[in-house]
Amino acid sequence: MSWTWLALLAGMTLAVVNINDKYVVSNLVKRPVVPLMFFGFLAIISAIIVYFISGFGSLSTSNILLGLIGGVVYAGMTLFYFYGIKDSEVSAAIPLFQSSPVFIAIFAAMFLGEHFSFIKYVAIGLIVMSAYLIGYKKGERFKFSKSFWFMIFAAICCAISQVITKYLVGFTDYWTVFSYLRIGSFLAIIPLVFIYKNDLVYAAKDNGLKSFSLMTMSEILNLTAVALMTAAAVTGYVTLTNALSSVQPLFVLVFAILISIFYPKILKEEIGRDAIVIKVIAIILMITGAILVI
Repeated sequence: MSWTWLALLAGMTLAVVNINDKYVVSNLVKRPVVPLMFFGFLAIISAIIVYFISGFGSLSTSNILLGLIGGVVYAGMTLFYFYGIKDSEVSAAIPLFQSSPVFIAIFAAMFLGEHFSFIKYVAIGLIVMSAYLIGYKKGERFKFSKSFWFMIFAAICCAISQVITKYLVGFTDYWTVFSYLRIGSFLAIIPLVFIYKNDLVYAAKDNGLKSFSLMTMSEILNLTAVALMTAAAVTGYVTLTNALSSVQPLFVLVFAILISIFYPKILKEEIGRDAIVIKVIAIILMITGAILVI
């Protein structure tokens, strides 16, 4: 399979994860912190699996600590992401997550010495325009919803986590960095288990098996997408691979429309012509901006 199809398949896989996560947080759990706790348990399991398959590469104590901090930030991103998609249309929330390349560029310039070009400023402008369109509803006063801010904070946390990952990969292999970030995410959810113990028990009794199965599926698909992206980057061009995978929001929109039409009990979104046109324009602007930033 060519690297282009691998990159597109990675974007499609992540879109399935988004739809699946939306169903879980909107229908199976009361608080978005519950799937975060599930994610934390799965994170430590995935780190253990990596350790027994390939072991961990060498890292200094300070870099291990940085990796754990990156994992805590990643857990924060996951929590903001779950809150962002819970009370919003997933096809509107996910494009906002594509603003993360802007924050990656900013943090990389601040901490890794990477510098902006004129085209990156153009990209930032396109992403800001797309965010405005996502917040726009015909006949209503423009405002940014809570979901908007949750997704922006998720994008910022994602950017911080990715910059830390990029820095640490300069010292060891990717899967070692991945594992330390996952361990950090697990450590982050430990206090939450005690604080939200009753919610966790309720979720386990009510929809425990179904919720855990779907969250496990999301984690497996996430890892699959990472593997597909890695394979595409190895056999193709890294920049173009990231660009092609940025079509993820378009896949989310297509899946959301189809499910809203044929399985509205699972997912129901506004599918009027005006709403779809605005989303498509916003997604195109967001994808273009994300590609230009990369």
